[in-house]
Amino acid sequence: MPSLLLRSRLARDPEEFACRRGPLRQLLPALILLVTLCCLPRHAGFIALPVALFCLVYYGLSLPLLYWRRLPLRGPLRHGLLWLLAFTLLFGRHFWLAHQAGQTANLVSERIERFYHSLGRYPAGLHQLGLSQQQQQAVRAFGLHYLNRAGQPSLDYPATWIVLNSIDYDFETHSWRLTRH
Repeated sequence: MPSLLLRSRLARDPEEFACRRGPLRQLLPALILLVTLCCLPRHAGFIALPVALFCLVYYGLSLPLLYWRRLPLRGPLRHGLLWLLAFTLLFGRHFWLAHQAGQTANLVSERIERFYHSLGRYPAGLHQLGLSQQQQQAVRAFGLHYLNRAGQPSLDYPATWIVLNSIDYDFETHSWRLTRH
């Protein structure tokens, strides 16, 4: 909590106070939070949405107020640009993950369908599909799960944006659907 003297000096000259704190020191809390958001697991994209909404409301209200009161905009604009860059990278990463997971899942579902049409039964496991080492690595990375219980296959992977939901393959309609748990 700033002292009364510091508050009165801040009220008289906010530019002087902002200059006493270096630019890195001003941005440090935002940088820590941004690094934390960017290091979230691949299925935690939902956490970024409320933070983005908060930042949008905060900057949407504070920048006009600062301008109206004729206070310096340099620090808040720096923060806003940093947040914009971080959310662009974060959302881009999650869209890329969702796209890559979908492509890998489509490859596996096509291989399972091909196996079924050639042999008349579903494979016991993914090892029977003849996936390359790189494809097997992608299957593990995106958390694809395949089970064959008494001839009833099940293929799914976790959704990247919504926690505790998965995207399941329907072998009867040959399509993917979001399953809410």
